[in-house]
Amino acid sequence: MEQKNTLEEYYKSLGLTDKDIVNIFDKTSIRDMQKIKEKVDFYKSKFNLSTPEVAKLVQKRPSIVSFDVFSNSPTSVIKRIESFKQLFDLSDAELSSIFKRAPSIFNLDVFSDNPTSVKSKMKLYMTLFQLTKEQLVYMLKRNPLILQYDVRTVIDKRQGYKKLFDYSDQEVNLMIKNCPQLLAFDILSVQKRRDFFCENFGIEFEKFAKMVKSYPNILIYDIESDEQTSVKSKVEIYKQIFGISNQEFGQMLIKNPSLLGFDMISDRETSIKSKLSFMLDIVDLKDIVKNPMLLNHPCLKVKTRYLLLSKGLLKQDIIYSRHMMTGEDKLYARLRFLEERHEKIKPIIYAEKMFRNYYRVSSEQLIKKYPLTSKALDSLEKEHFEKTGETIIITDKERREILSSKRKRVEEELDIS
Repeated sequence: MEQKNTLEEYYKSLGLTDKDIVNIFDKTSIRDMQKIKEKVDFYKSKFNLSTPEVAKLVQKRPSIVSFDVFSNSPTSVIKRIESFKQLFDLSDAELSSIFKRAPSIFNLDVFSDNPTSVKSKMKLYMTLFQLTKEQLVYMLKRNPLILQYDVRTVIDKRQGYKKLFDYSDQEVNLMIKNCPQLLAFDILSVQKRRDFFCENFGIEFEKFAKMVKSYPNILIYDIESDEQTSVKSKVEIYKQIFGISNQEFGQMLIKNPSLLGFDMISDRETSIKSKLSFMLDIVDLKDIVKNPMLLNHPCLKVKTRYLLLSKGLLKQDIIYSRHMMTGEDKLYARLRFLEERHEKIKPIIYAEKMFRNYYRVSSEQLIKKYPLTSKALDSLEKEHFEKTGETIIITDKERREILSSKRKRVEEELDIS
């Protein structure tokens, strides 16, 4: 009894509650506090975990304190970790991320060729979904639990999704490659989500199926609760901001299915709240409703690209075009190239392959010849003000961000100030 009390105290020192401890004792037979402490310390060290993170994992998967971690057996956790690293070419950071989300996969059969082994499931996924090894690793990072799913269930779900959205083999494979979390859902729950979007937002089935191909994550969002991150809450915020109906939001969603993946109200730069506080100095709410893809771009990119394009396009032509999708370094170089040729902006300016084929010049060549410098940004600000009377200032901090990647290195190579 004394040993148990001591072990209880140790578990409490990790931050576990009495209820958690009862559950751990129910699900594990190990009571050697020293061995448990050694395993916890190993997990913390090996996977770079904090004490609260380890406590959360023990709470979620009590069996990790029972794993054979240190023995010389080929099935020990240490041996399995090394096998996982080699099998999937994973870094320590990637292993840590996987362990945090699915600690039990390090207790799977990594070595045999049994139908349920990791090696067999690798072959299944690569064959069934026509994956390269790199694509399989991508899926594993997104959803480590794929290695624990029943083989027959995976095959049935693939067939179910194919039928549900009337997809070809290639289309259903791509959907699951891009969103392997879908393998955790049953077909009926996904059908319920499909019907929810089609019925509530007036989206036709064919259009919704097309949306899912480009953004399958829309099928894993919470449509039931009223939590801040749920679909219902986010839709209400969009409706309030833009003054639109469910059907109008549905049209925005067709153009940009990733709208429901955004952080809505935090103070982070990537949140909708932060983006709108900046964008509304340049565009109107109705502009964003017509072209919701604008919300996908970081604020700085929208500002810089708008400044660049305003040299040769009217505002409405900038906001509703694909030109805003082009990187500012390429955009500036192509605009300068056309300017020297005394040509107007062409619709193909955003398209890498078409621009290269039409003019027989690559983006790399143009960026080296026309690097986007701080001096160039000064000139753009001045020209824009003289032309429109609109003041757009790119701050010193923003300039450093723009010039900190490849463009800055090109300037240094060419000794351009």
